[in-house]
Amino acid sequence: MLRHQLTWLIFMISCFTNPLTAQDEKHWSIERCIQYAMDNNLEVKMSRLSVNQSQEAIKYSRHQRLPSVGASASYNWGWGRNIDPFTNVPVTEGTRTSSFGISANMVLFNGNKINSSVKQSHIDLQASQYDVQKSENDLKLFLVSDYLQILIDRENLENAKRTVETTQSQLERTEKLVQAGALPEADLYDLRSQLATNELQMVNAENKLSLSYLNLKQRLQLTEQQEFEVIIPEIPEPDASLMVQNIEEVYHTALSLQPEIKSADLKVQSAELSVQISKADYYPTLSLQGGLSSSYSSALKQVPDGFETLPEPMSMPVGFVDPSYTGGAVWPVIREVNEVSVYRDADFFTQLDKAFRQYVGLNLSIPIYQKNQVNYSVARSKVQYETAKLNSQIERNTLRKNIEQAYYNARAAAKTYASNKRQLEALQEQFRVTEQRYKSGMDNVTDYIISQNQLNNAQSDLIWSKYDFMFKLKVMDFYLGKEITF
Repeated sequence: MLRHQLTWLIFMISCFTNPLTAQDEKHWSIERCIQYAMDNNLEVKMSRLSVNQSQEAIKYSRHQRLPSVGASASYNWGWGRNIDPFTNVPVTEGTRTSSFGISANMVLFNGNKINSSVKQSHIDLQASQYDVQKSENDLKLFLVSDYLQILIDRENLENAKRTVETTQSQLERTEKLVQAGALPEADLYDLRSQLATNELQMVNAENKLSLSYLNLKQRLQLTEQQEFEVIIPEIPEPDASLMVQNIEEVYHTALSLQPEIKSADLKVQSAELSVQISKADYYPTLSLQGGLSSSYSSALKQVPDGFETLPEPMSMPVGFVDPSYTGGAVWPVIREVNEVSVYRDADFFTQLDKAFRQYVGLNLSIPIYQKNQVNYSVARSKVQYETAKLNSQIERNTLRKNIEQAYYNARAAAKTYASNKRQLEALQEQFRVTEQRYKSGMDNVTDYIISQNQLNNAQSDLIWSKYDFMFKLKVMDFYLGKEITF
């Protein structure tokens, strides 16, 4: 019983906490479109890979501070007369030799090249992160533009449907009047032609809306078959008082917020560090070295294993006097010894133990002449540094240009919207009067059709100018660092 209660409780919680029911899955707000694109857009994912690459570059540059360690092992066969490399004794039999070793090398000084590389890697990581933000911002603007285009086309379609309904109603009324002989039959033909024109406009509006939906789907990288419908937000009347009045304030705010500016400045710092890294090759490199090694040779039969003390001293020849001093006689040189060397069989592990060697030392590498490679590298880095500075200034000029254009476009859109609104109000009144006069027989059908077409065009112009003004305001908000929402 408790199990069934828990199952029902989990089901009820999931129903209340998940607002996207089966029917809501196809409804998309602009916020959902943006979030989905940020998570799934392939171009954005590719830009994020550069961040991963920069993170790996930081790990690589940090590890350059650590010593490099390597191990080696060899096993060789030899035939014929040769010098055994371990005993330096001539041998004619086949020999087998082995060697083992491990060595380490750590850079102590190389003109501060490693530290500069680590610092440069961190700067490159920040720049790549800002590049990702730039690609995300560009995608957001495209999504908002596509989303607003759907809203424009949707309203145009609704307007076209209302026009068809109005013309159809007027046509039905005119048919009755023509049958009653109150109007000429030519009016009926003119209205039928106008109805066909309005229906064509409605079909074109439907096609345009479908194409706009397809564009947004493709931007989101959704399949054409997937159910998709945008949520119509409550968009307030565009207010010209929301226009920013000072372009300089917008520009200076955008300078501190826009990722392309931050990325460009960081790339200047990175290029400056590249010059320092290139100049580091002018300096000597000081390294600490150390290692362990041992060896084995089949030609070595015995190895020393210490000394043995004799019960009593004994005389042993240790050499001979040069015969040139003795008239050709060979006189041995005798020495009394108290101990003698003890040898044991030189098996594999015994040789490794006796031949074990350790070493540690310093290595100083001084560059004298490198065929102008360092000079070329430094000169190339300086050119890249100057290029980065110019690119930074170009980004600033582009930002100012875009803000100025966005500002004047928004101001022009505000004026266009206000003008279209006044025009629509005048044409609505004109159509109302013309419709009444036509119904009373004071105007002909031609005047009625002309007035209706003018009203339709004015409604379409107002719809376009409304959303165009709204988009221009959103662009200004974008440069001020505000979230794009409706």
